[in-house]
Amino acid sequence: NSAPVCGAINDTSYFQCAPMQVCRPVSSTDADGNPVTCSVISGSGTVVGGNWCFTPPAGGTYSVTIRCQDSCEAYCDESFSVTFAIGNPPVITCAANQQFACATLVPPCSPSDVTVTGGAGQVVVTCSSSNNGGSGCAASPLVYTYSYTATDSCGATAQCSRTVTVIDD
Repeated sequence: NSAPVCGAINDTSYFQCAPMQVCRPVSSTDADGNPVTCSVISGSGTVVGGNWCFTPPAGGTYSVTIRCQDSCEAYCDESFSVTFAIGNPPVITCAANQQFACATLVPPCSPSDVTVTGGAGQVVVTCSSSNNGGSGCAASPLVYTYSYTATDSCGATAQCSRTVTVIDD
């Protein structure tokens, strides 16, 4: 009786917005025509219907060894690694509030006013501005509110806001 021959399973990487199941085909051939059953002997996941399937609990690299064994107990082993990058939502930090003595000195709302860390893939920052309609004097300061939203490739968002106050003494 000859041992089965395992099909090659290449190392690979996946990016996921949230952990979700991945299945990869597992195969073997048996020159003697014996029935072959494949199973995980080391690492995570299970073999179901000719596929290795696994849902990662977190990002990282997972090493797996599959054994395909025929009915005469001859076998082959195939090892591979799968790396998962799981998206984390962005974290946004606004610049400090500011005060000016003249409205013409107030800088426009700008995405560069914030610091963003994390986030999956490309993170886009938008900025919107509103004000209270004040006149800018001490009794009625003009207060701009700058609102920022960071949105990553997975659609996760983070927000912050800051105020810019104008009091013309």
